[in-house]
Amino acid sequence: MGKPVPNAAMNPSTPDTDMELELDLDWNEAPEECAPALQTLERVERMEPPPRRNLVRTPVPWRASDPPLVMGSKGAWFGRDSVHPSQLVNIQILGGTGSGKTASCVEPPLAALLNYAVDGLQTAMLVIDPKRELEAKVRQVLTQRGELDRLVVVGECAPMRFFAVDSPLSATERLAKCKAFGPLITPTGDGSFWHHLGMALLRDLLHLQTEVAAKTEGGRLFELMAAQLGVQRAGANSWGQIREILSWIRRGGMAKLKEASEVLEHLTSLAGVDCAAGNALKNYTKDDELFRQFTYACQSADPLVNALSNPDISHFVDLDALPDSRRAGTDIGALVEAGRVILFCPEAREDHRLAGKALKAKFFEAVFARENLERPVAYVCDEAQRFVTQDPESGEQNFLDRCRAYRAICVLASQSLSSMEHELGSDNAACTALDIISSNTPTKFILRTTDTRTIDWLRSILPGPDTQGPHVVDVRRPAQLRVGEAYSVFADGHWGLHRARLADLA
Repeated sequence: MGKPVPNAAMNPSTPDTDMELELDLDWNEAPEECAPALQTLERVERMEPPPRRNLVRTPVPWRASDPPLVMGSKGAWFGRDSVHPSQLVNIQILGGTGSGKTASCVEPPLAALLNYAVDGLQTAMLVIDPKRELEAKVRQVLTQRGELDRLVVVGECAPMRFFAVDSPLSATERLAKCKAFGPLITPTGDGSFWHHLGMALLRDLLHLQTEVAAKTEGGRLFELMAAQLGVQRAGANSWGQIREILSWIRRGGMAKLKEASEVLEHLTSLAGVDCAAGNALKNYTKDDELFRQFTYACQSADPLVNALSNPDISHFVDLDALPDSRRAGTDIGALVEAGRVILFCPEAREDHRLAGKALKAKFFEAVFARENLERPVAYVCDEAQRFVTQDPESGEQNFLDRCRAYRAICVLASQSLSSMEHELGSDNAACTALDIISSNTPTKFILRTTDTRTIDWLRSILPGPDTQGPHVVDVRRPAQLRVGEAYSVFADGHWGLHRARLADLA
C-alpha cells in the first residue's frame, strides 16, 4: 500500500497538458434513454436554490386538557384503563422471543394511537413491523374506524423520497445524512485516511452534480457521463451511476481515469460550471502513486455507495442524492401533515434494515418540521434493535429527547439491552446513546428475559427492599415470568408486576 502523499501532490497546481481526448457529444447519437437529460445541458440562467426553511419552531407540548389514550377496561393494561399522553410519552419494551411483548405491550398502545385524535387531528404514525404481527392490528383498527385509506404501505406506493427535488442541502450535508444510516464503518489506522479520502471523493462528485443541476434545471451529470464513457448498467440513481463509473475507471487503469476526468470537465463546462479547481478525478491523474490512492479511496467508499445504490432499497426509499423529477416519489412530510399511517414490513435482510433506518430518519425529520404542530405523531417499532442509530439527527436519543415538546409518542420494542448495544456498538458514544434512550423512555415494560444486562438494569430502576431482604427482581426473576407478564414502570413513578388481560384490552 502506498503511503499518503502531501496535500500539494494531491492538488497539482498545473494541469496535465500532455493529455488530450476527443469528445464526441453529438446529442443525436446519444442513447435514447439519456435524451431528456441531455436536453437539460443547454445553458440557462443560474437557478438560485430556494431559501432554507427556519426549522426552529415553537413546540406545542401535551396539555392537561388533551384526551387520554384509552387502553381498555378493568385495569386490563397493567392496571391502567387509560393513560394521558404526557404520562406515556415514550415506551421501552424489553423481552425475549415468545415473552408476549407484542400482544401485551406493543399492540395496545398501537391501537390506542390509531384511535387517538386531538381536536379532530388524527395521529400520524410510522410503524415498522419486521415480524408482520402489527399489520393485522393496524388494518383491523383502521377498518373498524372506516379509515383504511389512511394506511400507506411502504413498497406498495411510489418510493419514499429521502431528498426533495428542490432540496437546498449542500453536497456535504446530503452525504452526511446518507452516512448516518448507512453501513456502520469504523476504520482505524491507515483505513481512516482512505475512508476520509473516499468520502471526500464522493462529496466533491456530488458537489459538481448539484452545481450542474442548479445551472441546467436538473441536469443529470453522471447519467450523461456514463453514457459518454460507454459505461454499462449505470443504474437509475446518482449513487449507482457513481459506482459504475468508478468501477469502470478502476478496471481500465490510468488511461480510463484521464478519459473520465476529461469528460467530467467538458460536461461541467457545457453546463457553465468551472470544475478546473474542483475536478475530483483530475487530482489523481498526475502519476501512478496517485492512481493507487484513487483505488484505495474508491474501495473505502464502496460499502456506502453499494448500499445507497441497491435497487432493493430503492424500491422502498429513493436515496438519490439528487432526485430525478421524472421519477415518481412519495413525500413523507406530506403524509405526516395529513395524519397518515405509514407501515413498513421489512424482511430480515440488510438492505431492508437500511431502508428502515432511512425511513425512520426521514420520519423524525418530518415530525419536527411539520407545519401543524398540534397534530399528534407516533413512531412504533418492533425489533427496534435492528433499526436503532446514534447519529445526532436520526438517532433515537435525539428524537426521544424532544417527543414531549412535539406531541410525539415513541414505542420501542426489542429483545434486550444487549441486542441494542450490539447494534449501536461498544464505544463511548454508543454507550452514551443507549443510556440516553433508556433514560428518555420513562414508561418501561420488562418481560421474560435471561439477558443479564437487562436484569441488572431492571434491578437498578426498581426500588430496593426496605429491610435486608432480597430485591423483588431476585424474588420473581425475569426469566421465570409468564407469557404477557411484565415488570412495569410508568412515567408517574408507579411500578408493579402485572399480566395484561388481553380480553379486556381496547
